[in-house]
Amino acid sequence: MDSEDYDLLKSIFTSASEGIIMINKTGAILLSNPSAERLFQYKAADMQLLTLEDLVPERFRMMHVQHREKYFESPKSRSMASGYDLWALRKDGSEFPVEISLSCIEMDGDTLAVAFIIDVTLRKQQEQDLKESRLKLKEYADKLQERVRERTRELEHLNLGLQSQVQERKMAESALIETQKLYNAIAENFPNGVISVLDLDFKYIFINGAELKDRGWDPDKLIGRSYLAMAKQPGLLQAQLQALRENEQEFSQQLSLNGHTYEVHGVPLYDDENDLYQMLLVEENITKQKKAEEEILRSLQKEKELNELKSRFVSMASHEFRTPLSTILSSVSLIGKYPDDARDKREKHIDRIKSAISNMTNILNDFLSIGKLEEGKIEYCPEKINLGDMLRHVSDEMEGTLKEGQSIEILGPEPELETDPKLMKNVFINLLSNASKYSDEGKLITVRVKDKTQNYLVEVIDRGYGIPEDEQSNIFTRFYRAGNATNIQGTGLGLNIVKKYVELLQGSITFESRLNEGTKFKLTIPKR
Repeated sequence: MDSEDYDLLKSIFTSASEGIIMINKTGAILLSNPSAERLFQYKAADMQLLTLEDLVPERFRMMHVQHREKYFESPKSRSMASGYDLWALRKDGSEFPVEISLSCIEMDGDTLAVAFIIDVTLRKQQEQDLKESRLKLKEYADKLQERVRERTRELEHLNLGLQSQVQERKMAESALIETQKLYNAIAENFPNGVISVLDLDFKYIFINGAELKDRGWDPDKLIGRSYLAMAKQPGLLQAQLQALRENEQEFSQQLSLNGHTYEVHGVPLYDDENDLYQMLLVEENITKQKKAEEEILRSLQKEKELNELKSRFVSMASHEFRTPLSTILSSVSLIGKYPDDARDKREKHIDRIKSAISNMTNILNDFLSIGKLEEGKIEYCPEKINLGDMLRHVSDEMEGTLKEGQSIEILGPEPELETDPKLMKNVFINLLSNASKYSDEGKLITVRVKDKTQNYLVEVIDRGYGIPEDEQSNIFTRFYRAGNATNIQGTGLGLNIVKKYVELLQGSITFESRLNEGTKFKLTIPKR
């Protein structure tokens, strides 16, 4: 491995945002990256004096030793203790929650484990905050229901104590005013939603809340109107309200209104004889909580995909690097044994070494491209180019990598267009490299440009092995390789990267292929 490849691997290792630690079977720490050292508050030299159990809280250490020994009995890439909370120990004695993915590699005959460590303190805090928010909402609804019940009992107790119809009417009016004030006080102080009281025909007796203004509703004009007539999802809510009225079943239901998400809680209200006579609805705006939940789920999914990508990288790198490294080692050994006049034999092995290094570089470039695409670090930067000049330049660059007797012909117009030259170049290099790789020696590769009304169609045609028909639907899937390509060097990432680049170019890509006849990739590029 030359210095550039070593520097590239070292850069990936040292710049990773997750902590990475390599250990042997005894748990001794052999290597750690800067993120791991910051995570545990140790210097690099100090980390290598520790065992993995030194980074585990004392109450878990004995059990962790058993888990480590069991893992080395059957090592494989996986998440550690899925579904359980894992804790780690910093140098200062503080503990923090972590998520860990494990991979294994073979080096110099020893099995080593590589741990990818993520501090999930923030995520755990967000989950706890969300849980506490829901508990507070339930407590608030319970208290509100109890206050309404208490006030109702007070009003009816007063009504029973009135001695005359006039006094009863006055007390009822007073109680109604007080109830209205109570409802208004509660509703106006309800921060995120609307509170309503309905009669048994689902008509508004009372409605108020901070969000009525945002809906453009006048509460005075709603009294006596049907709640279902104002709802955006009457069928769903009607079934819930009928169950509440007929079976006195409380309910909670989410609904959407004006781009917001609401959690609707319905509870029955009883009179002194314990008969249902009204229904209380609390509509809480949970849009922010829903967005927070979605953001957490997206973050978890992204972390999961990133961990899977890293695990696949370690597994594939250990497999794909073994062959070129063996080639380099054997060629270097043989070169040293040839006499000075055996130049042809030396050149042959030097070419083998160059080819092996090129394969390793391609693997690393594929993973770097995937990483940048996942992180959103690749942007579309258009400028004016000549398509014919670009294709000839790519063809000239690839001349030294083509198989013996292979050639590239370029047909059609040479238009000027506005696009991103770097992304476009990478697309054509990948497609032409595949056309050469999956074709025999002496085969012609054709690039044909066609001028359409609003775009250009570029076809890359080879006369190679083709793609089996039952596998064509998976050809753009990450890490997927067709069954007739397993003996050919590759990562299964190239066409996945090409598709993402083409999407950034605001174009599209399709293909046609027949087994043992060849493949035609059709790239549509917008003129602007």
